[in-house]
Amino acid sequence: MKARSKLIQKNVEKAKKYLRDIEDLEHKVGVYQADISELALQVCTIRHGGISNDIYTIKDFAEEVGLKPKTLQNWIAAYRTVVPIVGRDKINTQKDWTDVRKTKRVIGDSANKRDVQEIFDIYNRSGEKPFLAEFRNNIAGVKHLKYMLEKRELTLINYDQWVEMMEQLDICSDMINKYLSKKSKKAG
Repeated sequence: MKARSKLIQKNVEKAKKYLRDIEDLEHKVGVYQADISELALQVCTIRHGGISNDIYTIKDFAEEVGLKPKTLQNWIAAYRTVVPIVGRDKINTQKDWTDVRKTKRVIGDSANKRDVQEIFDIYNRSGEKPFLAEFRNNIAGVKHLKYMLEKRELTLINYDQWVEMMEQLDICSDMINKYLSKKSKKAG
C-alpha cells in the first residue's frame, strides 16, 4: 500500500510540473503569434487582389507553416496596426497579444496613435478585478463609438439600427443616472 501511495505522490508531483510547463507554454503562445506575424511581414508581399503568381504571399506563408491564411491575415493586421504604436517590447505574454488583437478589433482600420495607445492601455491593465477591466473596456468601446460617429459615413447604417442603438443607450443612461442619484443622496 505504501508503494502505491509513493507512486501516486510521484505522479502528482510530475503532473504539477507538467502543468507548470503547460502554463509556461500558454504564456509564450501569444509571443509566438506576434513573432510569426513579424516574420511574415518580412518575407511576404502584401497585395489586395490581383494575380500573385510570381510573389510570395501571406497565403503561401500560412500554408507552409500550417496556419489558415485568414488567421495569419488577422494576426498581421493586428500586428501592423497596434504593435508599432505600443512597442514590440510590450508583447511578452498571451494576454499582451490578446490585448493587441482586442485593440485592433475596437479601432478597426483607422485610428490615430493616441487612440490606439489609450485603448491598448485600457485592455492591458493588470491586477484588476474582471468587472473593473470589463467596465474600462466598455469605456474604450464608448470612446470608439464616439470616434466612429465622428469619422464614418453614418448613412450606411439603417434607421432601425439607429433606433436600436438609441434605445440601448437610453436604457444605459437611465441606469447610470439612477445609480448616480442614489449615490448623491447617500452623500448628501
